[in-house]
Amino acid sequence: MFLFDAIHKRADGALHMNLPFPTDSPIPSLAASDVGGFVLAAFLDPSKWVGQDMRLCTEYITPRQYATIFEEVSGIPVHIHEVTLDEFMQMEGNPYPSDVWSIFCWFLTGQTQRFNPETAARIFPERQTWRQFASQHIEPAIPSPSSMEIKQEYIVEHTDSTVA
Repeated sequence: MFLFDAIHKRADGALHMNLPFPTDSPIPSLAASDVGGFVLAAFLDPSKWVGQDMRLCTEYITPRQYATIFEEVSGIPVHIHEVTLDEFMQMEGNPYPSDVWSIFCWFLTGQTQRFNPETAARIFPERQTWRQFASQHIEPAIPSPSSMEIKQEYIVEHTDSTVA
């Protein structure tokens, strides 16, 4: 699933991505909002899917790519908490419970080849990439004028109103 909850706003207003997973390791990803499209495909063709697994992902994307795309779509810089593979391998039980950590290890040991973006595209062509999902759900940052522009505008308006 896409990782909106891994990006937080800091007290200073900047965004920070803290995902305890190797920063440059790809994760098979899928938008939760797309699950219904895959379920519908299974219901429409039960002879193909009864008793079968749909091992789906829209794309493989790294935590760094998640943050970069979020930044590009929102216009707000995202600072990334870097995690190496070695650091991750020492995290069992903290911050993740051992069973969650073992699932992430499963992804890292090459088991992800079972998840196929091409199969997902054939089953549900309308599926979303992270960029599409983010573009649909993130509002771009509104640029704020610099304090100098505000001062100059106030001086011009104030001068115009007193001259008349």
